Amino acid sequence: MPVPPAELDHYNALVNDWLIWLQFNKGRSPKTIDLYQSVLERLAKWCIEPPPAEHLRCGTSDLLAMTLADLERFSGMVCHSQGIGARSRRVFVSAVRGFYAWAHAQGKLPVNVAEHLPYPKAGRPLPRAITLSNADLLLRQPDLATFLGLRDTAIMAVLMGLGLRISGICALNESAMIWTEFEGREDLVIRVVEKGSKERHMPAPREVALLLRAYLGHPELAEIDRTLEDGDRVLFVTVANHMVPACDYRGEARRISEYAVRDLLAKHGAAAKIPADQLNPHALRHLYGTELAEEDASLFANQALMGHNDPKSTEIYAHLAMRKLRRTVDKANPLGKLRTPVLEDLRRIDAAERHPRVPRTHTGPDK
Repeated sequence: MPVPPAELDHYNALVNDWLIWLQFNKGRSPKTIDLYQSVLERLAKWCIEPPPAEHLRCGTSDLLAMTLADLERFSGMVCHSQGIGARSRRVFVSAVRGFYAWAHAQGKLPVNVAEHLPYPKAGRPLPRAITLSNADLLLRQPDLATFLGLRDTAIMAVLMGLGLRISGICALNESAMIWTEFEGREDLVIRVVEKGSKERHMPAPREVALLLRAYLGHPELAEIDRTLEDGDRVLFVTVANHMVPACDYRGEARRISEYAVRDLLAKHGAAAKIPADQLNPHALRHLYGTELAEEDASLFANQALMGHNDPKSTEIYAHLAMRKLRRTVDKANPLGKLRTPVLEDLRRIDAAERHPRVPRTHTGPDK
């Protein structure tokens, strides 16, 4: 039975009102708003256009009369049949639960049927961080004698040295850099805005401050019009964008894109023969989080510096802090305290492989 146009319009109006409320009352990012909107559009399409398989169909054609069983079917079997994994389906449940909770609180629905809609259980994968040796190789690739080489090095240093998300580094303006003094020397604090309007202040490593000073002082940057309408200036710029007319290639149009950041990492990483799974911005961010854990940063400090809402997201880096665990194991390992012949033989073989003897050169008189 087709859904009356008036009913569909009412549903869409409610969804739109909720999304506006999320954006302005809760400060959700445009990316989150778009994602939630697509979920609720998919929910409406499923209700309006029943799938061929009867066990995957909605129990009603009334968009606002779905039951908990309907919503469980949609977020479970229906999404699974469309190839949507358990972790991705958690976003679907979040959108549905949020919409129904808001509609009920606003008196638009008599009951919140999604209140107990369960989240699918999904494992939390360990993040893949770039290794310190590969990070060193990556920073060696750009040509610092060129403007683009200096820009790329500064971008990679900010990703590694502050653990920013790619959205955060692309959104940086010059006003985000707060130059101050610490222990008698110039110090840099960077104001980071990520995930909508979530803001945090990050103390920048000395190396990052020096690279940004060099980048900002480059004569080629001085020739680029990167001034925004509010008088601020874009921090990291592009130098070639064929999609923008030359007359409009200024201000916001000069801001580096997420695609360009990923591309420069891939280019320099390929030159250094670094594995592809270590060449995404999050791999550099994970290096930062892992090193915080290696240096015994408190969970609170780690959470604040990484910009995590959920402490569980921060705790995962403890699993990657292998150097600290290695030192503990080497010190406490009971096998290391035994002198069994086979263990002694293994130690001698290992020492010989790690420290091969160099043949002595005869320097005395010939006989």
